[in-house]
Amino acid sequence: MALAAVVPFLPPIDHALSPPALAPAPTRSYYEKTTNWKVLYGQGVRAGRVASQGLVILQFGRPAQAHGVLGTISFGGHFVRLASVEAAAESYIAGYFATAPAGMTLDVAIGTNNSCSAGSL
Repeated sequence: MALAAVVPFLPPIDHALSPPALAPAPTRSYYEKTTNWKVLYGQGVRAGRVASQGLVILQFGRPAQAHGVLGTISFGGHFVRLASVEAAAESYIAGYFATAPAGMTLDVAIGTNNSCSAGSL
């Protein structure tokens, strides 16, 4: 039994007619050691002042659970409740919009990782 595939013919693309796609501007992401709202607000303020656009990742450590509460083990080595992570990210966003030029946008992602080494909590 033979199988046949139909491959549609696509004419060659003349790249001279289409401008090259521009890469998005780089943004700064953070390995957060704290969820202190003043620290995250300040980071957002700095991002807004330089009119950052793109994706910022606020990395809060590895997933964890303590006494039935979900959270992370921060890069500072402490358990942090997810509610604190959420509030910290909101502070970053508030700082950004307090100083960013009108019409600017920024995607903010909350990150965790799977790092786990000997001696980790």
